Amino acid sequence: MQSWRGHGFRGKGLNPNVAPEQTVFAQRSIYSNEGDGRRIMVELANNIETLEFIISKAREYDVQVPAVDEDSGSNPGDDRDVDILDASIGNPTRKELFAAISSLNEDERIELLALMWVGRGDFSATEWEEALSTASERHNGREAKYLIGTPLLGDYIEEGLVALGFDVETYDNE
Repeated sequence: MQSWRGHGFRGKGLNPNVAPEQTVFAQRSIYSNEGDGRRIMVELANNIETLEFIISKAREYDVQVPAVDEDSGSNPGDDRDVDILDASIGNPTRKELFAAISSLNEDERIELLALMWVGRGDFSATEWEEALSTASERHNGREAKYLIGTPLLGDYIEEGLVALGFDVETYDNE
């Protein structure tokens, strides 16, 4: 499988020196599930580098956000300092993830929803158009909040990309 690397995420301080004309968008074809040998072309509105960054930040955020068991009887005074694990609005990783998702245009946010659903198994890769249609119908401008609230978001987006035939490299922000 060929690895696709995009360039040029121009929102919220990422790669501001890359010209828009250098942005690479990905296109793949997959076999239809009709068994007739037809190939379905999948062209992403998002560039792969942007998706890799969102995947990376989502995984980083998932690691920071502890599962909450309100019935545990735990005494916060005895729980050591775990401020970095705070899932609050002020969490810097959450802010970065929210900014990255919010900076996407409407079509890109809709596509991100559909990718997450394909990766989670709500739709198969051959149901891509249906996933996009459903995401478009449910689009309400609050996708960032919904997506950030989805456990394993990074894994689901990556699995969606893999299901559609794309290779995803770990985002390296060095």
